[in-house]
Amino acid sequence: RLKKPLYGMQDAQIEWYNCIRSFLIDQGFRIAKHLDPCLFYRECSKGVYVLLGLHVDDSLAAVDPRAREWFADFKKKLHDRFGIKDLGTPSYCLGIDVCVAKNFYGLRQQAYIDKMLERFALSEIPPAHYPEIAANNLLRGVVVAENKKAEEQAEMQEAGYTPALYRQWIGSLLYATVMTRPDIAHAIQLLTRDIVAPTLAHFKATRRVFQYLKATRDRGLKYALPA
Repeated sequence: RLKKPLYGMQDAQIEWYNCIRSFLIDQGFRIAKHLDPCLFYRECSKGVYVLLGLHVDDSLAAVDPRAREWFADFKKKLHDRFGIKDLGTPSYCLGIDVCVAKNFYGLRQQAYIDKMLERFALSEIPPAHYPEIAANNLLRGVVVAENKKAEEQAEMQEAGYTPALYRQWIGSLLYATVMTRPDIAHAIQLLTRDIVAPTLAHFKATRRVFQYLKATRDRGLKYALPA
């Protein structure tokens, strides 16, 4: 009964991080301070590394084949200390589809894009082959003519377009941009400039990005492995 409320306390996250960090450091890991405090690495021998990324109580490891024996022993220690479960080769992690093959591994967010379109009721939008149009470059500080303001406000209200919705759209798209879709980076960079007071043009331009992602939902990043 005591452990259950402790898990949901405000300080639970930092206490857990301090606990797992101390354990990993004792096992010879170091923190990749200049990248992310939740990324740890260990050099088992010269040029042979083990990488370990943490997300709350989940972890993902990248192990040099020459360090497999050491890593198997490490997993046993981790299990004895925290009772972990080894789920094997990952196929999905934090909204990212992971494909591991013999000579490459790939990352894409097909499932994430589908869920994003469903969440914002955009599943039925037509696909588009480009994420933006030339007019997007004019979005910075766009001014709506006085005689058009009422008309635009009415159209936005009818469509349910609000600043809060716009921020949700951009936040969701930013995650895809950073993780696996750098091809929409330029469009998102333009669209984030007026995130406080978006106009109808901003919503239409963002909708275009969603249309592009729908058409290219199976695209992602591919990393070749050394032979």
